[in-house]
Amino acid sequence: MRQRRAFLKIGVNTKSLARCKLLALAFLCVLLIMPNFQAANSDPLSIPAEAPVRDLRPHLQYHFDPTGKLTLSQMQTKAAEEFETVETREPTFLHTKDTIWLRLLIKNSAASEIQRILLIETNFMYEIEVILERSSDNEILLFQDRNSRFSTRPIPHPNLVTRFSMEADEIATLWVRYRSQGDTALPIKIETEPSFLNFTHANTAKYFIFYAVIIVF
Repeated sequence: MRQRRAFLKIGVNTKSLARCKLLALAFLCVLLIMPNFQAANSDPLSIPAEAPVRDLRPHLQYHFDPTGKLTLSQMQTKAAEEFETVETREPTFLHTKDTIWLRLLIKNSAASEIQRILLIETNFMYEIEVILERSSDNEILLFQDRNSRFSTRPIPHPNLVTRFSMEADEIATLWVRYRSQGDTALPIKIETEPSFLNFTHANTAKYFIFYAVIIVF
């Protein structure tokens, strides 16, 4: 009888030990994953001195707002874990009625001030706003909705385009808030002046058709 009780005690202890090992292994996995997760969410995208940036991964993040009422100040106070990383080359969320917020932390890695063009390769969006958050203020770079005239665009272009500048070593955050009545794909690129001109020239034929439609309607 005593031997049986002893074996039962050993069995309980063995099970407890196995559980402890599993918990320790799970904790170790979390520790290994967390540094990579934090790095992907905290490191800014470095903008080179003379080259465009056409792939924003893994720095571009998103957050869904089902209410459509969140403000920039509310978004700025949200914790890092409330944002998801955009895994694809361009943000696309199929069809959703939610307002989508994109966040991109950027840094001017050049030794002097730079001028850049934010190119959003879409002709129209039901509602879209682009804001550059600096340490001192917030600058609205672009705002368009379904009632906006073509003449209200910061740069007269078939795509949604705007300029921004950054001081040497400056770190800032680009916010894009948009809502779509259809496809939510939003190709975003950061172009230099020369690369933007090359892009425009390469798409001149398509733009002729676009302007012709604008003139007719």
